[in-house]
Amino acid sequence: MSRYRLQRSPDKAALAQAAAAAMAAVIRGATSRQPRCVVALAGGSTPEAAYR
Repeated sequence: MSRYRLQRSPDKAALAQAAAAAMAAVIRGATSRQPRCVVALAGGSTPEAAYR
């Protein structure tokens, strides 16, 4: 079974907001189980809006 979930967004701003919310949820979940969380982020301009 695939763990991927397809999510459509009406525009880039909505996509960036959804990506940021998903990352925040994963980080909150990880830090609720252990004292710290290590995150590796992609560089470049493509994910930039989600990181703001």
